[in-house]
Amino acid sequence: MAENVLMTRIQLKYDTLSNWNSSALILKEGELAIAEVPSSSSNSGLTPPAIGIKVGNGRDRFLNLPWIQSTAGDVHPWAKAANKPVYTANEISGLNDYISGAINDTNT
Repeated sequence: MAENVLMTRIQLKYDTLSNWNSSALILKEGELAIAEVPSSSSNSGLTPPAIGIKVGNGRDRFLNLPWIQSTAGDVHPWAKAANKPVYTANEISGLNDYISGAINDTNT
């Protein structure tokens, strides 16, 4: 059987979560849709910020399809949170020892 090589690019459907949720488009079976979910989003079913993917079934709108999601395993949950923690110098253990060992003041 002969092979044909097609030199082309395929662009998947990509939009914001709010645009997808208001869309009446029904994805074809096996068709992918990618949604950008910013940190400020809530009630999406995803852990923001995220990139969510849904696969069409030929019957349901984007809003009614289940998510396929992958999150970074090497990132702590606080790093992905919309509101990052804030610490004072007194709350960081070992900071005084680190500073006193790192600073060599020879001008006093």
